[in-house]
Amino acid sequence: MTRLTIPYSIIIIFFGLFTTLMILASPHQVGKGLLTISVASLLIFILTGYFLYRSFSTQKNTALTICLLLLTAIIFGYFTYDIIRMHSDFSILDLLPIAAFAFTIFFIVSLLQKRHQRVKANGINNWEDYWTMFNQLCSSLNSDSKQAVVADLKKAQKHVNGLTDGWYKFLNEFKKAKEIHYKSFSSKQNDLADILIHTLESSLNSR
Repeated sequence: MTRLTIPYSIIIIFFGLFTTLMILASPHQVGKGLLTISVASLLIFILTGYFLYRSFSTQKNTALTICLLLLTAIIFGYFTYDIIRMHSDFSILDLLPIAAFAFTIFFIVSLLQKRHQRVKANGINNWEDYWTMFNQLCSSLNSDSKQAVVADLKKAQKHVNGLTDGWYKFLNEFKKAKEIHYKSFSSKQNDLADILIHTLESSLNSR
């Protein structure tokens, strides 16, 4: 899914850039309002592409990404409606906004489904909550003077780099640190670590 966001982002940004350049190159006088809308749409497409990739690769900013996708869907929905209303024959260029609209709806549905995965069952409603819980675990271990455990957990966290491989490395190092220092974990800390590990495993397995 993460790889699919890259060509999608390229397509919508290209479309926004192409539309803006066409307006600027028009020999006819163009109103400032139309140009402003075009530039604003291009900016929305760029932000949508960036945060969409970030949402699937790092599991962050999902709510913001959905809002941007909704704006993108409205824009491409307008183009799609206009194309269907005005044309009987479709060119390849006409199909571009229609395809972008369909993929935008697809990504909205995918992100909404991700927000209702198993993470909610463990009291984690989103990935901001996940990192909050992770920091709580580290703080609890620090309070018990278990800095060596925290150092290994923070070292494992550094593997999260926005790519799926980074998440798997983080998961493996997290498990390894828990196995090495299992005697250092209290019952509550052990349960918290298990929730974090299970949550991440569920998310990675569902990709």
